[in-house]
Amino acid sequence: MKARWKTLLAAATLAAVFSLAGCEGDDGAPGADGATGQIGPPGPIGPQGEGITAVDAAKPESCGTCHQAIGDFHQAEYRRYTDVSALTLTINSVSTVGGVATATFTIFKNGSAFVDNVAGLPSLNEKRFYSVRYFTATREYLNSCSLGTLAVVNAAAGQYSASGTCAYAPEDPANNAQVYGYIADTPLFAHEGGSGSEIPAGSHVHLYDNVANATLAFGDAQDTDPDRYVSQANVAGCEKCHGEPYMKHGYRAAAVEGVPDFAACKSCHYDNRNGGHPDWQYMVDDPLNWATAALDEAVVDAKYAYTANLMNDVHMSHGMEFPYPMSMANCVACHEGAIDSQSGGVLANTNFTKETCLSCHPVDGNDAWPSISAVGT
Repeated sequence: MKARWKTLLAAATLAAVFSLAGCEGDDGAPGADGATGQIGPPGPIGPQGEGITAVDAAKPESCGTCHQAIGDFHQAEYRRYTDVSALTLTINSVSTVGGVATATFTIFKNGSAFVDNVAGLPSLNEKRFYSVRYFTATREYLNSCSLGTLAVVNAAAGQYSASGTCAYAPEDPANNAQVYGYIADTPLFAHEGGSGSEIPAGSHVHLYDNVANATLAFGDAQDTDPDRYVSQANVAGCEKCHGEPYMKHGYRAAAVEGVPDFAACKSCHYDNRNGGHPDWQYMVDDPLNWATAALDEAVVDAKYAYTANLMNDVHMSHGMEFPYPMSMANCVACHEGAIDSQSGGVLANTNFTKETCLSCHPVDGNDAWPSISAVGT
């Protein structure tokens, strides 16, 4: 029996060997390619790679571009400056008695009446109110008066008043006047040693966490009046560099409900105000002496006197003191949509006056241009 099983096992083993040998033989020539199948569905999106574009890396107009460590902190502070304010301001009424104009107004903070039981609202860092008239025929704002005396009307309701001597009654529609006010609190920056929150010190620029602006206008000064003031500049142009909403000096809005754009600015930059920065012209007219010579303020003030209307202060500060981020020759940056000279835009011949030219160009210049007294109007 054992011999028989050994014979069967040997036969099975040989069969297996020959079977395996047959699998290793020639499979024949490859067949023709089959038809292309249908495209399958897209696969899942892979993880984001480590590469970034040059623009992402630069973070243009961000503090982090140059100040990577502290930049995020500063950027967060700027976001607080442009976020929704906790303050709201409403000018309720204006009345004039015996040459004294009084505006009553209401302040809310975080949705509740702002309560300050001390006359003068000392807990607010900014609290100013003005009245100014609009002269339709000349498109000028004149006769600005400060309503600088503040008083409590009903503290529990957040109601206060601002009064001042005016040569006209702002509430009379015939005077085409606007009353404008702004309030602010919580400075976002403070210099060491308690020297204030201006950026930089002495610049008259502040950033606050909470800001509110309000107006009450009458006659042609209203933004709904057909004879209202229409600026040839755009607030959107300011916001390209200064953030949104744009606020001059950090707390005075250029667009305020109730009056045309930039009209609120005219409360301070009215059209016959004496300019306070003759050094702007001096630094481009005679840069060597401006940087090295002893300053004779009387001579400088006399030679470079100018009107601090909105055009001059904006042109001079951007084109002379701080020419950033582009040349002032690019009018489109601020005057987009109002350039066409044929339709009375900023390039119309009537706008090329001595004042307009001097708002961007030096009075004499390094090459001894004719003096200002020899320049015609």
